Amino acid sequence: MLQYYKDGVTHIGYTVPSFLPPWVNQTRRAGLFFIGNPRREPYERGAKLYHVKDDEKPRVGRWWTTATTPPIAAKLADTKTKLRQAIWRAGTYYELSHERASPVERLILLAIALESLFSPADKGEFTFRISLSAAQFVGRTPEERHQIFKGVKDLYGRRSALFHGSYDLEKYNNGTFVTNAEIEIWASWIRRSLCGFLGLYLSGRTDRDSILSDIAAAGFDPAVAEDLRNSSQIDRVLLGGA
Repeated sequence: MLQYYKDGVTHIGYTVPSFLPPWVNQTRRAGLFFIGNPRREPYERGAKLYHVKDDEKPRVGRWWTTATTPPIAAKLADTKTKLRQAIWRAGTYYELSHERASPVERLILLAIALESLFSPADKGEFTFRISLSAAQFVGRTPEERHQIFKGVKDLYGRRSALFHGSYDLEKYNNGTFVTNAEIEIWASWIRRSLCGFLGLYLSGRTDRDSILSDIAAAGFDPAVAEDLRNSSQIDRVLLGGA
């Protein structure tokens, strides 16, 4: 639940072995597998720890309380509808992205999550349409929608370079082909998308294609766009509109 509540890297199996004095880490860490396959280094060298602040705790508690009630739990466990299946697939890859230390691996997982939510039934102008749908659904302002549109196209451009073996080898080897900072931006948009789709699903929507049609219509009708963004707010379900 914490992976959906706010941006940041967190997962239940996150372990980083550490020794004192510090130099021992350089000789021992790589050979330890006593708790599965732990990370060799903390994310961003421990500079970006996941924190739940005191003033956030009541809201987190209300999310958890509502999400675990029998009606909501039953809806989350039901994977029969197309919309729930899309959310399940996207959520699986989004959650896996928290476990991977390599930005390149996270890029691939996030791209799959994005496609699970926004890929059109026909594949014409695939990247353009996914980028536009994500921008319309997630962006709160025209400026942010433009940023998301360009950012998602960039994500797909780099994924394509990976899959087709056309990436810059020097950038790949020195860690600048894709950075953690870029991954954090993309992961944030996907988290917000997942929460929006979950909000619509828990409010009674079951068909992903009809949601994509509404997103497309939102580009031409501000009223449709505003209604879609309001009705997709997950807090309306988990916090009773608070």
